[in-house]
Amino acid sequence: KGHLVQGMEFHRFFFDFQKKKPPLAPVAGKKSFLSLGTSSSSSDNANPSPEIPAQSIVSSPVVKFLGDNVAIVSYVRLVQKIEASPDRSSFFPVTRSYSETRIWNLKDNGNWRVVHFHRSLAE
Repeated sequence: KGHLVQGMEFHRFFFDFQKKKPPLAPVAGKKSFLSLGTSSSSSDNANPSPEIPAQSIVSSPVVKFLGDNVAIVSYVRLVQKIEASPDRSSFFPVTRSYSETRIWNLKDNGNWRVVHFHRSLAE
């Protein structure tokens, strides 16, 4: 099941992964965003992950107003990140889809606030 994504950021994530693909063996002393549960010993303190941060993209947003002060916003959030194989011998990009809904309420001071939020895995 596909999702309509506008812009190039979604695709750039995969191109950046190919450019910055991590080595298959740990690099001593390297730290990054992806925690793989490496040992805390000094000889095995490496985290063999690329310097590519996870990113989140909103797709297919729908806004419905229920009166003058309540709105329901629903959308699909696509989260792209790099994962390691169970034995940490390889890395690969993954995209997870989440269905999210937020209920907004217009307060007396003119500011909108989220009063309810729900997320579920859409895969």
